[in-house]
Amino acid sequence: AEYIKTRTNPNDKIFILGSEPEILFLSQRQSSTKYAVVYPLTMPGEDGYLRQQVAIAEINTEKPKYILYIDSPTSLLRGTNTNPHIFNYLAELTEKEYFLDGLVIINTNPSLTQLVFGETEVKLKLKDTNFRYTAKTNFIISLYRRI
Repeated sequence: AEYIKTRTNPNDKIFILGSEPEILFLSQRQSSTKYAVVYPLTMPGEDGYLRQQVAIAEINTEKPKYILYIDSPTSLLRGTNTNPHIFNYLAELTEKEYFLDGLVIINTNPSLTQLVFGETEVKLKLKDTNFRYTAKTNFIISLYRRI
């Protein structure tokens, strides 16, 4: 949260694809959508899809400075019946208009948690042959910054 706070202006918005609204509070930034948590977007059925459409429209309007992707099953509650539309949309958007500016690799053993910030440092971490990510012991927060 501090990293985002120091690299954004108070009026900049962020979007969190996950359910960690405390990041908004701690960074003192607002969400680019009315959804501070993602659960309403990952609900199965037409309602979830319609909420995704609303969120996408708000993201297109607000153009968040950062998009955070929380790669954790409990944060997303993404089930087999969750419509993948917003996930596909954000993958395409971050590929075209954002760069990967940070990784928070949270391990079940806190002493193994890693914070990697800055585009160059992230690229080096991803090239590191000793870098291991295991979904059973880790989850990753990816920070994408608008180009």
